[in-house]
Formats: sequence, C-alpha cells, structure tokens
Amino acid sequence: MHLSKSNFIKQAVLIILLTSCNKGNDTNTAPQLVRTFNDRKASCKFQFQDGGTAPAMLPVKNIVASSFEKKYDKSLLEAVINASGFETERFAKLTGVTYYKVANTAAEYGCPFTTSLPQAIPAIEKEFRDAEADVQKINAKVTLEGFYLDEQMVTNITNAESNKPLIVLKDDSDRYTMVHEFMHHLYQLEKPITGYQSQVLYSRSTDVFSDSIDDYEKNETTENLKNIVNKLEIRVLDFILVQKNYPLEEMANETELNKKFELGLFRFISRSERANGDWYIISSADKAKLRIEKTKKLIQSILSEINAKIPDDSLIQTQISSMFILLNDLSTEIKILESAAQSRVDYRRKSNSSLNALVFESTLMHTKICNHSHGIDMFLDQIESKISKHKKFKD
Repeated sequence: MHLSKSNFIKQAVLIILLTSCNKGNDTNTAPQLVRTFNDRKASCKFQFQDGGTAPAMLPVKNIVASSFEKKYDKSLLEAVINASGFETERFAKLTGVTYYKVANTAAEYGCPFTTSLPQAIPAIEKEFRDAEADVQKINAKVTLEGFYLDEQMVTNITNAESNKPLIVLKDDSDRYTMVHEFMHHLYQLEKPITGYQSQVLYSRSTDVFSDSIDDYEKNETTENLKNIVNKLEIRVLDFILVQKNYPLEEMANETELNKKFELGLFRFISRSERANGDWYIISSADKAKLRIEKTKKLIQSILSEINAKIPDDSLIQTQISSMFILLNDLSTEIKILESAAQSRVDYRRKSNSSLNALVFESTLMHTKICNHSHGIDMFLDQIESKISKHKKFKD
C-alpha cells in the first residue's frame, strides 16, 4: 500500500502498508503504500508512457533471496525497473497480476498518471475506500496510494466474483507505487502460503496456546506446563511468519528497490518517493520490534514458571532457548536494515535541500502515526488480546 502526507500524499511516504484494513475478526490484510510528504505533484514528473520497454515474454527465472529469507524472481523486477508505466502494466499481466485504478477524490490532486488503467470493480473499490478511511482516522494528513491483493484476498472480498491477484492505484499515482506493489506480487509468487493463510495459522495456534494456559490455570501440573511450551513453540513460528509476510516484507521490499535506485537502475521515478521509502523501513521496523519484544516478554514469563516448577528439564529449557534465538536473530536483521535506512535519512537531513527536510520530518511524524501496516496491526492486537486476558503469562 502507499500513502502520502499532503501533496506527497501519493508515494512519498510509501508507507507501503502491508495490510488492507482488518475489520472485526476479518483476517483480510493487504500490502499497502502510504505517503506523508507534502508533494502531491510526484506524479507530474513523468507520464505513463515515459520510460523503456519491458520484455515481450517472461524471461528465464532467477530466484533470489532478499532480506528475511524472502524470495522473488529477480528477472521479473529487472524487466520493469526501467520501463514506462504502460510497459510495467503490460508486463505485469504476463506474471498474473492486473493493475486497476480508483479516483483520487481528495482536494489535493497531482497529475493524471494511471488514468488509462481499468476501473476497479465496486467491491474492490469499497475495500480501498475503507482502507483509506482507516488510514485517515489515524492521521488526516496521510492518504492511501495503492495496495496489492493476492488471489485469496480477492476471492474473499468479491465473494468469488473474481479470484485473480490485483493491484489498485489512485489515478494520480506514479510508477514508484506501481513497482512497489508489483514487488509484493513477486514475493507472493514464491511464498509457500499466502499472507492471509499465515494469519489464519497464527490465529489458530494462538487459540490452542490460550487453551493450554486455561488448562494450566485450572490444574498446575508439570504435564500441563510442558504442553504450554509445546503450543507456544508453534505459535512463535506462526508469529514470525506473519511478521515476514507484512511489516518485514515492507522493509525487504524497500531495501531491494533502494539497491536498484542507488545503482542507477531504477529510473523514471521521483527521488522523493524513494526517499520516503526509508521512512517506511524505519516505521515498519519500529512496529515489528515492539511485537517481538512483547513476545519475548511472554516467553520470559513462562520461563520463570518453568524455573520455579521444573528447573532441571533440559528439553524444555532447550525449547525456550530456541525461541529466544529465533526472535533475537530476527531483531538483529531488522536493526541492520533500519540502521541503513536511518543513515540515509540522516545524510539527506544534513544537506540543504527541502526534500531532505521533508524526509526528516516524515521520519519524526511516523513515530507518532505508526500506521504503515494498520490492518495487520488491528489483527495482531486482536490476537494478543486473547493472551492478555489470562492471569498468568501476560505479554
């Protein structure tokens, strides 16, 4: 997903929300892009036809791993990295995803860019408007630019009227947003399960884990305590998978695009949009780190009970240790990408350009709004509430 602050409202912030608003117990969340800069005119820099051509057919596969072990076909990204908006759209269809547009109804409007795209069907547009409204509730200066929906999400939203993955963009969006959302599709093509499915798994494992705590609170036996650890182990793995499918995918996405940009390969985009991607990396890192620390606190509370009741059980101690190692390793990788993004922000901040000042402003602002993945955040809040209800082992 993509958001924007006043005028950069489109892609500058590229808070590429990885979730399309989760409502109630709904687990539909979509990678989104948001923006918080004040330059709605990013779409005026290039027109839809500006840029090179993409291949006429799919190139030879070249699967690579980006950050957080997220795989994608590098040849498909390279096919559009220097292509026009028109060619990006045409080539994307070869990979199985179609772009659609919705009108930007805000008072601030950039320049027509994606107007030649087909109009999103009513059910999809409603999903977009609902997501946009949720974003604005968090911060009225931020607006949604676009999002990616995998086939499972599309099926759920349209009641099986459609089942093909799609990307929705505002009609005054720009090519950076197009490529950012396309990257989510490339990641999806190589995932063993969809983001939606990972949410379902995490919800189920949390329910089972919660039930095991109930059992222990009723009868504090060694067997019930060991069962808690076994269920927690599965839940932690599901938690990590959800993180990798949402906030960490945003970080991986922007990191890959930055590499292309710094090599001079990612062209026909506004520099402000790429700069905003660093803000999105930092904000996504903040969100993920908080969730990880909360999970570690939960594990620590269970470890305290273990040390009091069965301190000599080496198998249980090994299970707990393994969970901490997984989470600490994840935190370390997050901090590396976050530090690199912050260094780029600091470098621009020291220069005298107005853009750099805006980038710095957006970084500060993000710490206040923290809505880069608002849909997944709602879902995770609901999940965590299932655990916080317990008297023991609070996170």
